[in-house]
Amino acid sequence: MNMTPLIQLEGLTKQFGALLATDAVSLTFLKNQTHAIIGPNGAGKSTLINLITGDLKPDAGRILLAREDITSLDVPSRCLKGLARSFQITELITGFTALQNVCLAVQGRLRKSFSFFTPADENHDLLEPAAESLAQVGLSHRAADLVETLSHGEKRQLEIAMALALQPSILLLDEPMAGMGEEETRAMVALLQSLKPQYTLILVEHDIPAVFALADQITVLNAGGVLATGLPEIVRNDPAVQRAYLGGDL
Repeated sequence: MNMTPLIQLEGLTKQFGALLATDAVSLTFLKNQTHAIIGPNGAGKSTLINLITGDLKPDAGRILLAREDITSLDVPSRCLKGLARSFQITELITGFTALQNVCLAVQGRLRKSFSFFTPADENHDLLEPAAESLAQVGLSHRAADLVETLSHGEKRQLEIAMALALQPSILLLDEPMAGMGEEETRAMVALLQSLKPQYTLILVEHDIPAVFALADQITVLNAGGVLATGLPEIVRNDPAVQRAYLGGDL
């Protein structure tokens, strides 16, 4: 495995009133590694993702991307440096087709406007990379279909296609299996497995079997702090982790 540090979190702290959401979190994410972040509800997982993406600003600590301090950068600037994310709740534009949604993501990456009178999905600068991203997630056959006709699992796939259209090096995935049945979960795990060789994946997920199927490294958060981090089998057998999960899902 590539041991090059890609993202380094140093003492990352975020407080909301009396709630300490992340407590001096220090972690290293390696290039082309799938690193899962797990923990009980309220452990600080989504807050940590929002700090990495720039949706939240830390009260203390810093974030390094390829050794560059990006702590003060906003979300668009971080996207341009290779960070892309999916959300816990799918964010797609209804009334648009799957292809049109991805075209808009491509347009955002190119940071240019196109003629108001030319539909986005008729512009080849947008169309070709959008079609490639749809193919990457296995949705080419749904390109012309409206978002609202897609299944829940297909909407999740589409959101990942939109993230891929940004041409990232790092994908941050906030509960991509949320709300899925068994078949859809298997399809999503297979999709993420196919992306592992090309991208660094940071995965927040409650589906523990999916986590252990995908992760090269696992970090467990509890009450805003790092309870354990390491290889999956080491984390699985950690007594403190077992206590945090009440001896359950691991």
